[in-house]
Amino acid sequence: MRCQRRGAVLLLVTLLLLFFSSVAIALITYSRSEWRAVSVHHDELVLDNLLVAGENILLTVGSSSRQDLKQLGNPTTSPEFYGPQSLHWDEQASDFRLMILPVKQFLKDEPLLFDWTNESAKINLNKLIEWERKYPGHALRVLSELPGMTPEVAESLLHRLGVEVATTPTLNANSPKNIAELSSQAGPKPQQLEDLVGIGNSTYKDWFGSLDVVADQRGDEANKPTSDHQPWSELLTLHSRERNESANGTPRINLNQSDLVSLHRQLSERLGRSMADFVVLFRQFGAGRVGRRTSAAQLSIDFSVPPRFQFQSELDLIGATVAFDSRNGGRQLVTSPLPNDRAAWAGQLESVMDQLTVHPQPVIEGRINIEKAPREVLMAVPGMDALTADQIISIRYALTADRMPWIHPVWLLEKGILDLPAMKKLLPHMTVGGNVLQADLLAFDRQRGVYLRKIVAIDATSPEEGKLFTKDFRNLPLPPAFDQLLIGRAGEKVLAGQ
Repeated sequence: MRCQRRGAVLLLVTLLLLFFSSVAIALITYSRSEWRAVSVHHDELVLDNLLVAGENILLTVGSSSRQDLKQLGNPTTSPEFYGPQSLHWDEQASDFRLMILPVKQFLKDEPLLFDWTNESAKINLNKLIEWERKYPGHALRVLSELPGMTPEVAESLLHRLGVEVATTPTLNANSPKNIAELSSQAGPKPQQLEDLVGIGNSTYKDWFGSLDVVADQRGDEANKPTSDHQPWSELLTLHSRERNESANGTPRINLNQSDLVSLHRQLSERLGRSMADFVVLFRQFGAGRVGRRTSAAQLSIDFSVPPRFQFQSELDLIGATVAFDSRNGGRQLVTSPLPNDRAAWAGQLESVMDQLTVHPQPVIEGRINIEKAPREVLMAVPGMDALTADQIISIRYALTADRMPWIHPVWLLEKGILDLPAMKKLLPHMTVGGNVLQADLLAFDRQRGVYLRKIVAIDATSPEEGKLFTKDFRNLPLPPAFDQLLIGRAGEKVLAGQ
């Protein structure tokens, strides 16, 4: 635990250093310039560098292990991090600040907390296409149940993504008249959700709500969302991925790798000799039920026997047995170190499963984060039922973010919410991680009311990825909810650069 806390402290220090160092160049330039009562260009330079600091912080967060991020706590336990990062400039009567916010519609009086959006808490449209091909009709059902989504829009959206809908389209006077006309809507693969605006007569407001609120939307109606329903951008994404690693940031062990010697060594180091022996025997001989029960510790593994079997799921380890003919004659039966007995796991099942994978790829796309996803997104997981989704949400409400003990979705099995067959069906589609983050970055001078704002998405799955896209909102008024951040000498807000 002491090592974990040191890691979290180091992460916190790194994040704060990123903030201050990114502003330093701008401040040096500012201090060497001729002082003027109003220096708009210099304001913009400082604010631009604050936005760069926000991008660097977001990339650092996305690159950090889940274990370190959990140790950072929440706005209550770590106020030095989860608040507007401030840099005072007393000579200019300035108070430059950076705020990192989740990308969403805020009501006027809703508290603004330092946070970001994990894209794995949304339905990945690319993954939804894959699920549709495996479970015909699934994608149309999922989309049709989103708030404000009509069957026409859902069908048109799927055809735009290149999916032939498994049901007869719902047509009206303004709809395409046949499947061929619907299919003709398919175009180049969308890169951003903006590419889907207009599909099935959907509007920008349907997709994004008031992210770029215009001036005439302020006033008496400011405390109401500008969209009639939750914007689809809060529930759908084209970019959600995660590194295939354990909570402490080490790559998971691929149970199906071809080198049995390497597999045995990795398992022995992390999970012990008995687990390593059993996994290698399973790979060599597969599952079996008949034979004289023998402890794996009494066996000598023959690594010259090639692997002929593979794990379909990490959960295949639970309650498994392997039968094989030993060199000394007779049929031997070896039992898995993980019995199909919840009491025997003693709270260790998550830790074991978090070290293992059946995915050879270093990055996995489209799994849904059950710690953060809203109910509409949870219900998109193939095999998810309403009772399980409601139980997950109920448990989440009972726990604060820093107290969530989950390091692997298999806690649903460990706590008895799911049985083993149901867990096997759901597990390939669920996660408690995610390394694509999106944030609403606001750099501002709290005293004089100048500000710059942009939305940025960061893919931290590998050093080569980095920034996915940026939406610059510097030429637009702020949403009403942001008023609480700005004071201004006369209550006015001035846009840097104007």
